[in-house]
Amino acid sequence: MSRILFWYVAREYLLPLVCCLFAFVALFMVQELFDVLPDVLQSQRVGFGQIAHYFLILQPTVLPVVMPMAALLAASFMVCGFQRHHELSAMRAGGMSLAVCARPVWLVGLVLSLAALWLGESLAPQCKLMADRMRHAWGETGEIREVYDTLCFNNGVARRDWFFAQFNAEGEQRDIMVKQFRPDHTTEWELTARSGSYEAGQWVFREGAFRRFDQQGRLLEGPVEPFERRGFPELSETPEQIANHMRDVEELSIAQMLATMRYNPALPERSLRLLRTTIWYRVVFSFSSLVGALLGVALTISYERGGNLRGFALAIGLMVAHYVFCHIALVLGQQAYVPPFVGGALPTLAFLGIGVWQMHRKR
Repeated sequence: MSRILFWYVAREYLLPLVCCLFAFVALFMVQELFDVLPDVLQSQRVGFGQIAHYFLILQPTVLPVVMPMAALLAASFMVCGFQRHHELSAMRAGGMSLAVCARPVWLVGLVLSLAALWLGESLAPQCKLMADRMRHAWGETGEIREVYDTLCFNNGVARRDWFFAQFNAEGEQRDIMVKQFRPDHTTEWELTARSGSYEAGQWVFREGAFRRFDQQGRLLEGPVEPFERRGFPELSETPEQIANHMRDVEELSIAQMLATMRYNPALPERSLRLLRTTIWYRVVFSFSSLVGALLGVALTISYERGGNLRGFALAIGLMVAHYVFCHIALVLGQQAYVPPFVGGALPTLAFLGIGVWQMHRKR
């Protein structure tokens, strides 16, 4: 495939792709505007700048969802244009297969898939958390903080339990207790403090006491060690790791979910299935843009009168079915009705196989 032809096909695909992405994002913004309008009207402190900021930080959560359908529509529009002007027939007459003719589409679809994976891993969870905080601030107290009452956290790897009367992921903690256990599950030491915070990579506690226990975990080895302020660099947990234990899976990245499972090996089986299914879904569903590109090209190509329109409608129907089956399987996997791989990955892989099979038929 010549360089000129490659860039020509890429341009004819990218133009409708960008238009479709803008159209889907605009539709989402209109729908979301009606959703947040009651909170905006209720709060007297929300201005245009805050609303614009809210919609801006939501884009990384929207784009991975709308990219697959945009990739399909753009591929269908491109194929229809090529067939209307007999350009596809000219390429085929030049000795190129359909797979070669659509090589720029595959590359763009792969780039979109990798971009969706990157957005979903690095930006989307943080943006979702920030957006939820903004909505809470508009409708509640106006404070954008993440505060939990009576929070417990278990680090099974380090054999430590944490208890907080009040935990603030971004500030000071109140009424803290930390218990360290030996491998035989007896208590090695116990720390209590009125307050504490994470400063310069270590925990600093104030107005507390430190107690050591013997090998039976009952008798104190020496007197209680009171302190006014004391740092504990040996405590490896961070406020973010502790807060991740309480957040919804939509607000966690894949790395954070893996860390949660690593720090909590004794998680209930239902929680483990929820995390594993979500991880499979995040990784595999990101490649739905490639599914859309395959279905859009393979099903829209037709040399019969009206065949393009039928193929276009079938491609949209299959893409809608892909969305539906993926979300149904995700719920079933998260609720432990099916294995995590089946719930998170199998539907996308199945539709990817359908796209490859259809492209092989039309080659």
